[in-house]
Amino acid sequence: MPVSFTIAENSIDGQAAMAALSADLGADWVVLQPPPVRGASEAELVAFYGAVAERSPLPVGIQNAPENIGIGVSNAGFAELNRRHANVSILKAEGPATYIAGLQEQTGGVFTIFNGRNGLELTDNFRAGCAGMIPGVDACDRQVAIYELFREGREDEADEAYGRLLPLLLFLMIGIDHLLCYGKRLTARRLDLGPVHDRTPALPPTPYGLSVMERWSRELAPF
Repeated sequence: MPVSFTIAENSIDGQAAMAALSADLGADWVVLQPPPVRGASEAELVAFYGAVAERSPLPVGIQNAPENIGIGVSNAGFAELNRRHANVSILKAEGPATYIAGLQEQTGGVFTIFNGRNGLELTDNFRAGCAGMIPGVDACDRQVAIYELFREGREDEADEAYGRLLPLLLFLMIGIDHLLCYGKRLTARRLDLGPVHDRTPALPPTPYGLSVMERWSRELAPF
């Protein structure tokens, strides 16, 4: 299976070094996250990613999540980034399927696009042009099965299976802190890992929240 490493170092040198190490360890591509600089302009982000891409021995992807991180790159910015650096050819977008469709159209199809958001709008993302999804672990087996149904042309069955999973995904994706809190606990339960110990600061679970998670995930057997 192809393997992607996500890189989140704070500097160009740090990300370039991690890209080289990723290649040495057998990665097929890397995904860069933006540096933790509040208010960074699009031009600064394009320059940062481009500088890392020039030194990367692997194809480069970008994780773009402006709603969660506060900074990001526009569709036009990504088109320009690919024009300058052809090895920047993968995107992990974080947005609705309508955004994915516009991104695909406005960048001329030069990117292999994945979406995250823990699998929300799963089948519509495939219709919008996503090559696949990068969800959390908690229900990834069900999402793989839905992807396989869709790929086989069994779209109605894929939609039906997604509909059964949707209440759980909506609960988990109330927010990032919420996903980390309850998604970790669902994953731990399915992997039989025992109690979860949060790394603070973290959103603590509530008895009611755990009951909601259990109700919508009761059909998910251990991995």
